[in-house]
Amino acid sequence: MKVITLTPKHETSLKDGESHVMGVAADLRTLADATERWEELGVPFVEVIKGEPGEELLHQREHSFRGFIQSIYNDLAPEMRHQYMQDVADGRIVFNVPVNRDNSEAVVRVAQSVGARHIARYGVAEESYESPPAVYSGHPRI
Repeated sequence: MKVITLTPKHETSLKDGESHVMGVAADLRTLADATERWEELGVPFVEVIKGEPGEELLHQREHSFRGFIQSIYNDLAPEMRHQYMQDVADGRIVFNVPVNRDNSEAVVRVAQSVGARHIARYGVAEESYESPPAVYSGHPRI
């Protein structure tokens, strides 16, 4: 499966209004576990905002991160935009997975099973999912 890191030079591949699931992985191992299982569901790619490229992307849009995220995912609630910004700043990985009616529930279940946090589904049937509390301490900054 193709994992696309969003940077100032490469922004989202999703088309406007395309259904997707977003969330936060604590580290690369968690993301790898999820992407392996998403690939089995027929997911063609996963987009991520992480590390230095993610921070650079956010830095270039610092005055309007909300506007940047909204321009990509204009259906995100303000509290989710803020949470994703904080997660990237704290070294975690925000993921974005394109979905369809046939695989959206399974994509969410995979995200939950690997301990992803702040999971939200947009487009198919918009919904946020609570995850059990996760401990991010001890994970190295990516």
